[in-house]
Amino acid sequence: MTIYDTERLVSSNFRGDTEGYTVSRAIYRTTDSQLRGAKPRDKEYLIPDGGNLYLRVRPDKSKSWIFIYKTGGKQRRMGLGSYPDVSLEIARKNATNARALIKGQKIDPIDKARKEKQQQLENRASEIPRTVVELFATWKTDKLAQWKDEGKRVTAYFERDVLPVIGHMHPDEVRRRHIFTIRDNMRKRTRTVTRLSNQVLSWVRQMYKLGLVREFCEIDPTSGIEKEDFGGHEHERIRALEPSEVELLFERLPKSKLSKTAQLAIWLQIATTTRIGELTKWEHVSFEKQTLFIPKDNRKGSFRRPAKDHTVFLSSFAVSQLRQLMKLTGQTPFLFPHKWHPEAHAPVNSVRRQLKSEPIELPNGHWTPHDLRRTGSTLMLSLGVRREVADGCLSHIDPVKVRRTYQHYDYQKEMRSAWEMLGDLLVSLEKGQPILAT
Repeated sequence: MTIYDTERLVSSNFRGDTEGYTVSRAIYRTTDSQLRGAKPRDKEYLIPDGGNLYLRVRPDKSKSWIFIYKTGGKQRRMGLGSYPDVSLEIARKNATNARALIKGQKIDPIDKARKEKQQQLENRASEIPRTVVELFATWKTDKLAQWKDEGKRVTAYFERDVLPVIGHMHPDEVRRRHIFTIRDNMRKRTRTVTRLSNQVLSWVRQMYKLGLVREFCEIDPTSGIEKEDFGGHEHERIRALEPSEVELLFERLPKSKLSKTAQLAIWLQIATTTRIGELTKWEHVSFEKQTLFIPKDNRKGSFRRPAKDHTVFLSSFAVSQLRQLMKLTGQTPFLFPHKWHPEAHAPVNSVRRQLKSEPIELPNGHWTPHDLRRTGSTLMLSLGVRREVADGCLSHIDPVKVRRTYQHYDYQKEMRSAWEMLGDLLVSLEKGQPILAT
């Protein structure tokens, strides 16, 4: 293996001259094992591989590739990366490309690389967001597009509350006072925006996180703002209807002004422990198998914990509610079609809106459709259903990582029994029959 001292001009390896550029033929001389075994010396030295390609070995044990050629009578050295990160095969390929530029196109490869790098920097400069509107557009493309609704809800609130305040500003010009102005404007519209304003704060923070990571901005104006100081403390919702309240609901719902479909939606949410937005198309209902399939696209999830398909086993009570509903909406694709546009699903907050305008009073106070899944799950627990089975009926992700990793039993048999027990309890409450203690 030939070795050259870098203090000497490496001229013996050059052959011929083509309009000022000098390169040699590629006659490979080394192997990976030789290069890996090359030991450092007091001074750096070069190991020629052929065709102007050399491995430079330095006293600090580092090794790197260089491509040496002459242009205008001067020697030039082009770095091709460190070894072994850049393998012998890749280094030879890169050297071949450089020789082709020199011989075929009469182009200096170092100059070409510098021009390409400069062009990349110019392109990057043109891509850097100059306003919050542009930063939001980048965040929307990179992150929100992966969300379940492709960020439509977030976009709506940004366009209404965020961008009118800071959209025209450079991302680094925004200060905490501007973020609080967003909240103050939201409160002027309605005072009860605790959770929503905290959500907006979280979304702005996520947008700026992308800006910092990608070096689009140097500050995060939401840093140091706590949710309790912004939107206020969010009280955990724990309301669940007691069995006696469910019995009263059977009595009061038919007398209320709620539509028949809204009444059926309430019972289906309790009986199936699902959200109203998950009860979508009739094609997902099987009366023969007594199942309701909920595709992952209809379920809540996140980028880190994406939603999964979920199957609900229908109790006799749930089946009876669905058959009543089919008489009303079975001619459409949806269980709950839009009132004016049957080809679309009804808004997920339609039942909540009806209850808000025509509340149904119960002994333990105000309740909303958000409490109905919790009610169904709580009733299951009161019947002696194991907590992990009730969680499975809700399709909750196990919070304990060890169990998620090593315990994959799906509790399908137990879940079927839990839904049936819940259905039997609802039938008993509907008939006003006493509940036997478990």
